[in-house]
Amino acid sequence: MIGDTRATLVFVAVLVCSLPAGVGFGAATTSGDTVTLDDDTALTANSTIENFETEGIATANPTYPNMTITVADSATDVGVDGLRYTDFDTTYLRVDYDESIERTIRFYVPKAYWHPHPDEPDAIDGETTATFEPTEGSNYTAVEMHLSGETDAVFEIKQQASVVFSVREYGSEWLEDEIGVDMPSTNGASEQWEYVPTAELTGDNPTFGIDTDGEDVTLQYDAAKTADPASKEWRTVPECADSSGADAPVCTFTKDNSTETVHILAQTDDPPDVRFKYGSGWLANIRSSIGELLNDIPRDLVRDARDIVDGVFNR
Repeated sequence: MIGDTRATLVFVAVLVCSLPAGVGFGAATTSGDTVTLDDDTALTANSTIENFETEGIATANPTYPNMTITVADSATDVGVDGLRYTDFDTTYLRVDYDESIERTIRFYVPKAYWHPHPDEPDAIDGETTATFEPTEGSNYTAVEMHLSGETDAVFEIKQQASVVFSVREYGSEWLEDEIGVDMPSTNGASEQWEYVPTAELTGDNPTFGIDTDGEDVTLQYDAAKTADPASKEWRTVPECADSSGADAPVCTFTKDNSTETVHILAQTDDPPDVRFKYGSGWLANIRSSIGELLNDIPRDLVRDARDIVDGVFNR
């Protein structure tokens, strides 16, 4: 009898150890080098969503990896404070990863917290970058980030961006008519940014030429003029001949109608940071368009838009 019991225990132990990680135990699975929590967190539970809607905070504590995920309407609920954090138009995502192991993680955030839209936000401390991608029919945001060890990262999600992409998905024509601004396009490709040397935009000849070789070039300047990576506000550099170029700190022009080189002209003695990349940079254009819309959309119109679409969209 004892021998049969031992044999049974050995068989069960072998069976359990042979199961793939996450099978039958509600744990995360591993896809390549990425731990995929996906929708297997408390964030997707109805009770958690209801708590967020009433209390303004939702928390998930996966057992593997050892981490806490928080979505909140208040900066203080994610451990940050200061005048620059505006709760009335911001949702916060905090990822508190409590392991020393380097890994990439992915989890899903239901659209009840914010409307899914593509983005690559930097954490407030500027040391961690996340990738946001709509998934599962835009019912979730797939959040993916690489963690090199213990990490406590907080990301800001502007509610205006949720409104923009909500309305773009279900009826962009209405909002475009209301505010007179086209919704951001999602076409194009994305490459690495290069930065214009500041010294080239100062002095007696404050210009800098970029060889295009016939390619599209995305050009942006930092409207916030800050050294803090998390606080930069990237805007598209306008053409000098356009009306918007007259008031901009930097603008672009070409010589002799040549498309082989685009020139950047500084129109101030203290020009902002300027960056460029080859290709149309679809995600960069989205973020720049959102940044411009944050200034162009009146706050009361944003609130009215949210009220109107509240029956169709969850937040």
